[in-house]
Amino acid sequence: MSRAGQQEASAATSAQSSKQVADSTKPKQQAAQEVESRDGEKDVHCSPLLRGEPSLLAAEGLFAARSIESRSTIFSEAALLTIDVNIAVPNQEEFLAQVRYLSDDQKSALIHLGHHGTVRYRVDDIDKLLELDAAAATHFLIGTFWHFCYPFVKGQARHGLFEWTSFLNHECKPNCELSFNPKTNLLTLRALEDIEEGREVTISYISPYATWTDRNVNLGFFCRCRSRWDMGRGRRARRKFDARESRLESLSEGLPVLRLYRDQWFAGQEPMDMAPADRLQAARAIVAAPETEEIRNKLEELLLVAQKEASWQSELSIIFEVKYLLYMAKSTVTGDEKAKNEALDAKGVQFKLLGRCLGLAHPQVQRAKLICFALLDGNEEGFLADVDELEEFEIDGTLIRAKQRCYPRSECGRLGP
Repeated sequence: MSRAGQQEASAATSAQSSKQVADSTKPKQQAAQEVESRDGEKDVHCSPLLRGEPSLLAAEGLFAARSIESRSTIFSEAALLTIDVNIAVPNQEEFLAQVRYLSDDQKSALIHLGHHGTVRYRVDDIDKLLELDAAAATHFLIGTFWHFCYPFVKGQARHGLFEWTSFLNHECKPNCELSFNPKTNLLTLRALEDIEEGREVTISYISPYATWTDRNVNLGFFCRCRSRWDMGRGRRARRKFDARESRLESLSEGLPVLRLYRDQWFAGQEPMDMAPADRLQAARAIVAAPETEEIRNKLEELLLVAQKEASWQSELSIIFEVKYLLYMAKSTVTGDEKAKNEALDAKGVQFKLLGRCLGLAHPQVQRAKLICFALLDGNEEGFLADVDELEEFEIDGTLIRAKQRCYPRSECGRLGP
């Protein structure tokens, strides 16, 4: 169960579409605000960093209650309910059993998500509904689930309904990103840039590298964010817009090619995982392949495009992974030390990107870290003296240097947003 940061954000589902189209049905008692229900209970704050307000993007949204630094963890949450992705209609008993085991606060949150009218329901209302009319309860809950359900990437096992994530609106150039950690089963929202107080916190429902036309088709609704209009009016603005659309088209077309190439490398194995003889044989085959130079040229082209887009989205980390694999192959075949340093350089950048977007504890980040250690081969002093106390990594030529600064444990306790 995952949204991961975002490895497969290329397709918007009908659940996302209905969320934006029907945002007017969101409860007026916004999740991030503290309000009293009819029975005197109070909603819980999702984060002291957020508050609920009316939004220009939709009926309501989550806004920064104070300034938020780039890479800060804003909140982490577990799913209220989950459904197997292979089941079109969930088993009623299994689904209702999950609801019965929710705490009162969680049941209250579920009611608020499904609140469509002026009547304010209480926690015991849902308990009575579960007891007296299981079919009606299932209808109410399934409707709420599919309206707000956040989709997960291909290959994952279940869909999930997340309380606070349900109130995040879409923006084509978002200031935050979600990542799912399969080890903790937590969905985490982190800032991709500095967010000033009063600004809405947003995510991208689909790949941020889709063109304007493809984006609106895949979203299923017309996006009202400002990314299109920020470029101004007139011929110059149009040329600027067309140039960016061309860059986005290159990214959206090139990333799947590179992802496929990466998946074919060593049958999905990293060079570090292979026996030396197998590694050399695989490396020779890759270097000798006629498409290698074409891939390398495509890589350099995409790197330039990505640099112009100035995005820290974790999806771009695949570019540096392919670059790492190419240089590792060259180093393995020729013994070229410079190529090995280039491979280390690329893997270090990928580690930085993933660390910022997914957090240090994520399995993908840990894997990148271990490969960096293996490439450094005992020369890691100054790279990762204590990973938990590192704030950011800088790439300088062929060396990876680390700036140390301890995060407050109460806020994050890990590298990355």
